[in-house]
Amino acid sequence: MVWMIRKFQPDVIITRFPVTGEGGHGHHTASAILANEAFKAAADPNQFKEQLVYVKPWQAKRILWNTFNFGGNNTTDPSQFNINVGGYNALLGKSYGEIAAESRSQHKSQGFGSAAARGDSYEYFKTTGGDAPKTDLLEG
Repeated sequence: MVWMIRKFQPDVIITRFPVTGEGGHGHHTASAILANEAFKAAADPNQFKEQLVYVKPWQAKRILWNTFNFGGNNTTDPSQFNINVGGYNALLGKSYGEIAAESRSQHKSQGFGSAAARGDSYEYFKTTGGDAPKTDLLEG
């Protein structure tokens, strides 16, 4: 994860699961824990020094957890930063909700999909490191 952050130099990192375990099985939790550790380690020139022959330390502006409301577990809160992801892409002729539904239907080993949707749809984010966004996910 540190290598990928240093190589691609993202400004923002978003995890889908929390570090606290309510996001499902242990692999979900581990992915969030590792992402938050890598967020810090990627900026530290004393971490994984052997990489520095090829890449430079990189500090993303922020790391956020994309909170959720499913399975009877609502981790969203109106005070959290949120964005409307329900837009329509005229070039593709689909809404982002429709594209997301198609994506989820490709998780063959997971055995799930979801109905396609158009219209407003909000995602909520909790900052777990770096500067919290105020008006735009990519500000700063």
